[in-house]
Amino acid sequence: LDLYIIHRFDYSTPIEETMEALDSLVRAGKVRALGASEMYAYQLHNMQVVAEQHGWTKFTSMQCHYNLLYREDERELIPVCRQFDMALTPYSPLASGHLARPTWDSDSTRSRTDTVMVNKYDGARDNDMVIVARVAEVAERHGVPMAQVALAWHRARGVEAPIVGCSRPQRVDEAVAALDVELSAEELDYMEEPYVAHELVGPLARPGEKPLAGTTDPTCKNRTEDFLQFVLTDAVRDALVRYRSSAMSGRDVRKYACFRLYDAKNARTSGARRWRDTGVRRAVAFLTVWQYDRGTCR
Repeated sequence: LDLYIIHRFDYSTPIEETMEALDSLVRAGKVRALGASEMYAYQLHNMQVVAEQHGWTKFTSMQCHYNLLYREDERELIPVCRQFDMALTPYSPLASGHLARPTWDSDSTRSRTDTVMVNKYDGARDNDMVIVARVAEVAERHGVPMAQVALAWHRARGVEAPIVGCSRPQRVDEAVAALDVELSAEELDYMEEPYVAHELVGPLARPGEKPLAGTTDPTCKNRTEDFLQFVLTDAVRDALVRYRSSAMSGRDVRKYACFRLYDAKNARTSGARRWRDTGVRRAVAFLTVWQYDRGTCR
């Protein structure tokens, strides 16, 4: 792997154990470089210091939450990244699409079903709409889509590689075209000026503290059936019914999922292969519903 990224901070594992394990992957030639993702700045600093003290491989990139609507990491996390010469590869550079259109809501499937997106951004909607309107103004002035202005802002702020979700080929071309958009200092200030401090979104809360937005949706347990009914297949909905009627424990759920995945992987006959995809979907469904019921929506 060119880049192996850990997903947030692991409170249940000593930092030394994490960094040594990651370093062993690099030394074995399985991984070229290591990356970290959204966490508190002090956690990243501690992990880098531990790596330095033991001569282990340090992180070289940070997948943080950063865009014109969420700039909290400018206060501490990004300065720590620069201290250790880390590249920034932020996720959600278009703020889940809010920086790609002049209106807040859309009629897309995601807009209707993504409760995590609502959890991340809707709390600051009124103030952030001012920023969205200014991005639209600047985009109109340049004669380009809003998304290109939002990405050009990242480049102007020194971001190495924003992670852009491309649902169709033309999105790739549009993202690349953002490299040709040059924003003036006045335009940058104009789009940034309305920003006010936001609640933290992204890091995993410390044990015993209230979960932060972007890591869990506190309402999702009550909306599981609606979510699955809307987006999943008949086979998965069947798995939902089977799971809910079986009173299975978490261990039983994981065991069932492993058996189904094993069956799918080892399908040899045409009849077995015909049921392979159904088995995989059922396994994923059981794990998904189990996590939703536990409130660990990830």
